[in-house]
Amino acid sequence: MKMREFWAIVELRTKTVSLTSLGLGLILLFKTPQTDISWTAVVLFSMALFLLDMGTTAFNTFFDYWRGTDRRELNFEADKVLLHQGTPPGAAFIIVLALFAGAGLLGLGLIWLRGLTMAFFGGLGMLVGFAYSGGRRPLSGSPWGELFAGIFLGGLVINLVYFAGTGFCTWAVLKLSLPSTAMVAALLAVNHACDRVTDQLAGRRTLAVLLGSKAPGAPLVLGALAWVLSFFVLGAGLTPIPLLLLVLGTLIAGTEAYLMGQRGFSPRSKGPQMGAMVRQLTFFTLTYALVLVFQAPASY
Repeated sequence: MKMREFWAIVELRTKTVSLTSLGLGLILLFKTPQTDISWTAVVLFSMALFLLDMGTTAFNTFFDYWRGTDRRELNFEADKVLLHQGTPPGAAFIIVLALFAGAGLLGLGLIWLRGLTMAFFGGLGMLVGFAYSGGRRPLSGSPWGELFAGIFLGGLVINLVYFAGTGFCTWAVLKLSLPSTAMVAALLAVNHACDRVTDQLAGRRTLAVLLGSKAPGAPLVLGALAWVLSFFVLGAGLTPIPLLLLVLGTLIAGTEAYLMGQRGFSPRSKGPQMGAMVRQLTFFTLTYALVLVFQAPASY
């Protein structure tokens, strides 16, 4: 297998999602008054997360091909190498096993440093990674796909980074992770809105399929919710600079969201729409990160 095919199967471009959540978790670690942070545990967790994320995507690539969810006549993504370039589907399955095995080995180090809590969340991550695309009723084909993606690649990652570093988590960290959860869910909602026709033909019952012609509203609402939650979780303690950053960020993001709405959501527009949503996620994360940097920890 060529390296290009490997990167296509694990969809390297989508790792922006976990990297943004990882970045927010690291900022909260730097802001904590704790002095005995285990950066070894943080590095091990970051590497395991990256492998697990790639493995989950490879699972999705395999099962989308296997179930016929991806159809050559309705798919316009050149990096769907199983579909368009004849890459053996078994290669994707082998990649999954190798990546999950690597994550498991790194997890042993995390268990040594942080106890069985990491074993629980590592096992849960692998289970959800399979259940998202595999099994008789995959999560990705249900109305709950956005919720699970938002929780596991958004809020949970932020909290686990913090836990890996400190050995505990707090209500403040949990609260601050909510906006990221909504924005990651918005990204998946864009994907499902563009795939609504093909998903319906494949018998999937995603949120977009259930919403029908109103499906484009889901990612726009979830994206707006992320910005609203940012104001809510930081509350009345917002100082002038963070408040200005959030207001300007919301206005700029609103312009991008309007353009996305004008572009429409279909298989042909999926590439540009997903690119726009990744930009939205990155912009939101950078803005939110700056707010957290400037905001005093006591105001959290």
